[in-house]
Amino acid sequence: MTCKSVSALFCMANLGLSSGGLYADVSPSGIFGDHMILQQDIKLPVSGNGTPGETVTASAGSETGRTTVSPDGSWIVHRPSLAPQKDAITVTIGGKNTIVLKDVLVGRVYFESGQPIMHFAIRNDDGPTEHGIFPNRRYE
Repeated sequence: MTCKSVSALFCMANLGLSSGGLYADVSPSGIFGDHMILQQDIKLPVSGNGTPGETVTASAGSETGRTTVSPDGSWIVHRPSLAPQKDAITVTIGGKNTIVLKDVLVGRVYFESGQPIMHFAIRNDDGPTEHGIFPNRRYE
């Protein structure tokens, strides 16, 4: 192999590696994943990254939203508000690929702050969570 062919191969490999990030599969933002809780009764923005110009759909419940990936590779679908759900739902995000987020609850989301042991009393009480009255309660 001559020096020119090695240089050409190196340039082609380097181009292939550097352009890989430009044309990626659709992916949701890091805050979206399995076992998440979505806030009830608010318009839900679902966002992520993909290939510019690609059509992206996001469905949760019975409705599907659609958008196009912007030139910078980002996308956002504004979903209508969801009513609280007794059972978990799936959220499906599609483009060239499809991502299914499983075991998603819709309900009230609370952010608590305070002492570092605040969650200890809630998790270890002998009340409703131990007896299954609130089986869908989740802590993070």
